[in-house]
Amino acid sequence: MFGLAGVTLETGSGRRLSLDRAAGGLHAYLRDEAGVEREWTLIGASRGETGILGEGIRHALLRDGVYDRALAAASTLAADP
Repeated sequence: MFGLAGVTLETGSGRRLSLDRAAGGLHAYLRDEAGVEREWTLIGASRGETGILGEGIRHALLRDGVYDRALAAASTLAADP
């Protein structure tokens, strides 16, 4: 099987988000700027389900207060000729 098995995003301030395919679901790991860590599994997110990694990223970003502002700025830039 080919495809993306995981992704990790890290900011300059030390915030890290990792999403990895795992048995039984999509494994998520989040570390904030203060070093506080959280881990959880999105149950039912199987390896064969198409788009599950992207969906996991989308859900994780929706919880982030900066996401809305970044999306608005990107929309403005994209609309500007």
